[in-house]
Amino acid sequence: MKQTTLTFLTPITASPAFPSSTIPFSDRAKTSLVRTALVFHKRRRASSVRSCTEPSKSKTQYLSSQAPDPAPLRESNASPESNGAPQPSASPLHSKDEHPNIAKEKASEEQEPSLPSNPIELSIGNFSTSIPSRWLLYCVPFLWGSFGPAVRLLFSQEPHPDPSVFNTERLVLSTLVYVPVLAAEWAAFRNTQASPPTAEPKKSFAFVKAGAELGVYVFLANVAQVIGLQQTSASRAAFLVQLQTVIVPVLAGVFGLDKITPKTWLSSLIAVGGVALLSSDKGHGTVSSFTGDALEVLSAFFFSTYIIRLSKYCNEIPANPLVAMKIAVQAVLSIGWALSAEIGILFNHGPNDLSKGDEVAAWTLGAVLVNAGVVVWTGLFSSALSGWAQTKGQQGVPASEAVVIFATQPLWASGVAAIILGESFGAKGFAGGALIVAATLLAASSNSKEEEKKEA
Repeated sequence: MKQTTLTFLTPITASPAFPSSTIPFSDRAKTSLVRTALVFHKRRRASSVRSCTEPSKSKTQYLSSQAPDPAPLRESNASPESNGAPQPSASPLHSKDEHPNIAKEKASEEQEPSLPSNPIELSIGNFSTSIPSRWLLYCVPFLWGSFGPAVRLLFSQEPHPDPSVFNTERLVLSTLVYVPVLAAEWAAFRNTQASPPTAEPKKSFAFVKAGAELGVYVFLANVAQVIGLQQTSASRAAFLVQLQTVIVPVLAGVFGLDKITPKTWLSSLIAVGGVALLSSDKGHGTVSSFTGDALEVLSAFFFSTYIIRLSKYCNEIPANPLVAMKIAVQAVLSIGWALSAEIGILFNHGPNDLSKGDEVAAWTLGAVLVNAGVVVWTGLFSSALSGWAQTKGQQGVPASEAVVIFATQPLWASGVAAIILGESFGAKGFAGGALIVAATLLAASSNSKEEEKKEA
């Protein structure tokens, strides 16, 4: 038999059976030993590989188990439950259970929007933008504040038009701006009569009744304001009209139309204190009379009623037809006022009275330009634009806060009166203005905190 010598790398200690490290093996023994060694080596190698690869394998299995199957995902993108919208894929960071909660939160935010944070969409032709509701409302007191000084400038010159004639001129101009809106609403109403209506006629034509009601309130307020401006200064009239700052919360609280917070009451009282200081100031160029002051206070009451009723209608009826109907009713009532005034003159002086002819002959080019300018400004901006801005802005601002924003009107009136009429105020006037600004900031911060609590 052929002998084979197998030499180990590690020497074996000699023993009586094996006198040396060289051990003789037959071919069969050698083959058996090698096979045993190879099997042992393979088992150790496999065990080592498993210990190294099992963690990464389990991690891979975890990631693959969290990822969705691409094929089912493609099929579920147009499932009936999703209404054709793609479904978000799951991941270890965003589990599937999170998406219904997110959708529920978004749905609740859409159902309960925060009023002051809602932007107002504006579009003119191909141009469109959005601005916050408060920004739009802050334009209203400036437009209102410019009304008194402009009217006072008109009445300070001789000759000047009768208050009824002036009021009619500016309101007719305002109505012309909204003629396209009224025509569009009438065409829409005729279409609903010719075809099956998609909405109830009473609801689609509700702006007529609401606009008529609001027009009556503003007409009465304007009559008292314009007549009062003949007997008191523009700045003082603006402060007295601003008594609506306290009238609105009182009326809203009495009739349960709005929830008034303590900070809103405090801001209203501060604003009234500012109005009191400003009205008691005896500055340069200011005049006053009891009748004029009383008429301005009466005007404040009618304006307060208008603000409260507008808060009810502005979220139910589109702004453009509502404002258009309001101004149209004002114009019709003003025409009636002017006609009644002329009829009264005819009865008192007779048809042969020549005083009217003398007044017309006394009009100079400068007086005509001033009259035209005042009519255009008060008709287009103080009436038409301010009415639209107030209606759109109050869609996102409560009435109790809106009236405090309107409390800045005397500040704008004082500035404009100082420029075009030379009116000024002393220390009390400046202190009152500071109180009004503080009241406005307090009301705005109070409502912002209430919104944050609701969102939390």
